[in-house]
Amino acid sequence: MERAVAQIIAMTAARCSGEIGDLALLVKEHCDSAEHKALSLAIGRAVYELRATLMGKVFELVPGLEQGIRKSPEQIRPILLPTEIRRARDGLWL
Repeated sequence: MERAVAQIIAMTAARCSGEIGDLALLVKEHCDSAEHKALSLAIGRAVYELRATLMGKVFELVPGLEQGIRKSPEQIRPILLPTEIRRARDGLWL
């Protein structure tokens, strides 16, 4: 796999897992305790699958990629920014 493709996959998985993780705050504020517990577990599993399974596999296939991404957070920031703009626009800033 080309390093650039692996980087896109890893950064997209990181962005998506962050967005899914943010749902935990929404669930906490707007669901009863039983719903919160069930949904929080599902959210946790989804985040784990993206981070550990998908990103882990990409990092396994492309040695050194994980360190490269961790050393350059400015590469991740531009990808996160549109999400932040969308949340602010929609009044969902968490």
